[in-house]
Amino acid sequence: AFLLIGRGVALIFGTPVPRAFMLVASDVSSFVFRMPPLLAIIAVTAWRGGWETAFQMILLVAALVPISMGVQHFVSILRPFALPRDRFNPYAQRVDARQSSNGIASLLATLATALIAAPFLLLLWLSSRVAEGDYAPGIAALACLGAFATYAVLIALAERLLVRRELRVLEVLLDDSPG
Repeated sequence: AFLLIGRGVALIFGTPVPRAFMLVASDVSSFVFRMPPLLAIIAVTAWRGGWETAFQMILLVAALVPISMGVQHFVSILRPFALPRDRFNPYAQRVDARQSSNGIASLLATLATALIAAPFLLLLWLSSRVAEGDYAPGIAALACLGAFATYAVLIALAERLLVRRELRVLEVLLDDSPG
């Protein structure tokens, strides 16, 4: 969640800004990198399936991405891991067991995202089916606004958790032990 490597982490955590701002800034920067592939998928969907299908894909992204961004902070805060000493290869294996449990935590976060997003996905699915689609724009907007409101709640909860665990997160991120 932090997109920060090396000693710059201590500098960022040392600034007097609310931790929620850091979490949201991390999400905005990661969304910038997620945007090109999402736009490519939406463009192919529009080309092959039409603009109506592409618009449904945009609504799906608007309902899923905020919730997934909010949930991923919990994995980063609860199970942080340090990069290897050279900090150049994030895929290098560590000797300790911290690396293996992150896969399980990520799987649980994916399941939590699906569970939290389910009501909004149901609203998106129902939007075109209720009253022959007469209320589709309103129901779709409600689903997307609900997803963004849920994102705000997840950020507030993650901020509380980060404030409590900040020293432990920093200790792990700044770990310079070999292997």
